[in-house]
Amino acid sequence: MLKRHLDTAMIDEDKVEFVTNALYDYSADSRNPRVVDLDEFIRYMGTDMPVSDQDVRRILEDLAAKDLILFENGRIYLIN
Repeated sequence: MLKRHLDTAMIDEDKVEFVTNALYDYSADSRNPRVVDLDEFIRYMGTDMPVSDQDVRRILEDLAAKDLILFENGRIYLIN
């Protein structure tokens, strides 16, 4: 039971890579705003890979913990 709980707590590396690449692509386009709502970003990512909103939120929180982005109140603030 503990192993199953740990498995669900871990985020698949493919999902992390997918979200990270989508975030990079989004930020690389100078026409996109530097602040984006979570829901808007999820729509931007599309459905190429099934990533839950909760997974996206946790991935963004991890990136924010590494000071790569600022993520609070459901908004992504792109830092350079």
